Order: sequence, then C-alpha cells, then structure tokens
Amino acid sequence: MKKSIFLVFAVILTASISSFSQGFDKGVSNVNLGLNLGWGVGIQGSYDVGITEQISVGAGASFNTGYWGYNSFAVGGRGAYHFGAHFNDWFNFDDSKSDPYVGAVLGFRGISGNGTRVLSNGVYFGGMVGYRYGFSDKFGVYAEAGSPYSSIGVTFKL
Repeated sequence: MKKSIFLVFAVILTASISSFSQGFDKGVSNVNLGLNLGWGVGIQGSYDVGITEQISVGAGASFNTGYWGYNSFAVGGRGAYHFGAHFNDWFNFDDSKSDPYVGAVLGFRGISGNGTRVLSNGVYFGGMVGYRYGFSDKFGVYAEAGSPYSSIGVTFKL
C-alpha cells in the first residue's frame, strides 16, 4: 500500500513542472485531497476560497480508521490566514509557488468503537498550520499539521 501511494505521488509530481500562477489570492479556490494522520489513518478532503488577498474560508470532511478499533468522522468549516506575501516582503520569498497559512476549524466529530458503539460525538474546535506548493497552474501538494487531524496530499486550483 505504501509503495502504491508513493508511486502515485511520484508520477503526478514528475508530470508537472511549471509554477503556480500565484500562491494565493482573492477569488482563488482550492481543493485538497489527502491522507489523514492522527487517531489512526484515513482520508481527508477540503475546499476553500479566498475572500480577501490573505483570508480564505471553506469546509472539510475526514474519515479515519483508528487504532484499537476506533473510527472517527468529522465535518466542519475552516478559515485561514495566508501569509506568503509577508514572507516575500520580509525575506524576498518567492510566493508565486508557495502558500503558507495558519487557520482554525469548527465542526462536528463522531467517534465509534468496533464499528457500532458510539463513544463520543459533538462539536470540536481545532487549528492548523499548512503549506501548499504548486507544480503547475492547477496542481500542487500540501501538508497540514493540526488538531484534530494532520494530513498530506494533493491540491487543485479551480
């Protein structure tokens, strides 16, 4: 399984070599699809759109098959502050390919044990620190570290 995931990422990454037209901007929409890490392993998907030159809002969902027979599902809203332009100003950082951001999530999460018994559910609040890197105008990779989950995967500009 690990070899298959690595092979898919390697093929996609080597297929695209031109740069993002811009790391982040108002009106830009991004879709992230990735592998979740935390409470086990799972899948994650999210969508966000820039409402200003530095702020995005969106939604996300994830499902994890956890350790010790636990499963979790989460769905919620998210907001982020994209600070690549500040790095460009301060450190002569090339923000045309890069999109570093920090954000918050608010949503609903359910955790079950052995597939049937509900152990916990309710509203959750979390945070994230993320980074996107673009290989073409429409395709890149991303990584997010945060709570309740961290993830890594591919990102698409719409």
